[in-house]
Amino acid sequence: MNAFARPWLARYSLARRALQARMAALLGAVLLGLVAIVFAKVGDWSQHSFAHAFSAHPLLTAASTPFVFALVVAMTRRWFPEARGSGIPQVMAVVHHPSSGVKSPLISLRTAVAKLGCTLLMLLGGGAVGREGPTV
Repeated sequence: MNAFARPWLARYSLARRALQARMAALLGAVLLGLVAIVFAKVGDWSQHSFAHAFSAHPLLTAASTPFVFALVVAMTRRWFPEARGSGIPQVMAVVHHPSSGVKSPLISLRTAVAKLGCTLLMLLGGGAVGREGPTV
């Protein structure tokens, strides 16, 4: 390899790595956006389903709401203790100190799925919960 080609190849490989990292970030952002849209749509469906059930059987749904709340609390305490809270402070802490929270269970995929599922269950049970925390 001649003296001219070696620096050019070194520059190209760095540019290629940067391009790969940017493409991975772009793909991740698109996938997260799609998950957020699906989450919002399913959340709307959950709220409408509860409203429909409440109009058909108001006493039954009013009586079942506390049981749904207790179920979500029990699930969170038993299987998903990292999913308590909104998650926004944990994400902000990782943004400010990226190396400290990369492998933290507070921002893991398991925790994110638990937050999404529990939020949807709360909405289906008549809970007044926000979608912003799990979306973050």
